Amino acid sequence: MLEILDPGLYCSLQDEGRVAQGDIAVPFSGAMDRQSLHLANHILQNDLNASCLEFASPGPTLKFHYSTTITITGAKAFLVLNGKSIAPANNAILSLKPDDVIKIKTLESGSWAYLGIVGGFDSEKVLGSQSLSPGITVLSGLLKGNTINYSSQDFLFSASSSRVKPAFPWEKVKVLKVRKGPEFSLLPEEIIRKLRTDSFSFTSERNRMAAPIHELLPANRLEILTSPIFPGMVQLTPGGKMILLLMEAQITGGYPRILFMEEPQLNLAVQMKPGQKFMFEIV
Repeated sequence: MLEILDPGLYCSLQDEGRVAQGDIAVPFSGAMDRQSLHLANHILQNDLNASCLEFASPGPTLKFHYSTTITITGAKAFLVLNGKSIAPANNAILSLKPDDVIKIKTLESGSWAYLGIVGGFDSEKVLGSQSLSPGITVLSGLLKGNTINYSSQDFLFSASSSRVKPAFPWEKVKVLKVRKGPEFSLLPEEIIRKLRTDSFSFTSERNRMAAPIHELLPANRLEILTSPIFPGMVQLTPGGKMILLLMEAQITGGYPRILFMEEPQLNLAVQMKPGQKFMFEIV
């Protein structure tokens, strides 16, 4: 089993999440950056939906009680294995022995990282997913002393196995492509113009539910009936605040849904650092 010695920030178990269950008020949940989740599993030859540990910075400290093989993807991770620094560790295949301890110190060039383990983690599925989610699973995040079982199979990789070169595409993002949301046509021309021409950035007040945008649009009186919402939608408050909805977003909301970001762009957006400037391209 894996033992959590220190969970760090936002450490949880995530897979692709829960789909088609909004009618019973269940959020999607799942990995913030699905591409990085899939990459970890691809490197380890797991099923792409196998659960991984997801965490932000500072990362967790973990003890492995049985031999296994892991990899880390997503944000650039600097880790210490039994007191020895491995920096950066991304996309490397790391073989661990019983009682090995890994401390993930910091994340750079991104906001979320993923630790995949060969064979996947073994935990209870709730509504078809192992993803931890507030109000849905007993734990909303992993705590000090928690343990997670993993496969005891020995799976040896060839010493000549090639390493996937780490890439951090969100570092160079200047434009996020979005589609018009259901209420886009209700926007005043002034707001539409600013959406097309102004630069924006995410605040540091982000979590798994939402990423607020720092720059304000003009105040407005747009109102809608409570309507379905889901990850990737951008809502606009009466005060001009834009909010990008993420994986733990609620199922319905009353703010106008002005833009929508598809998954490849959402994967980039969640990894961008607070203050990193971008423009919207409405496609």
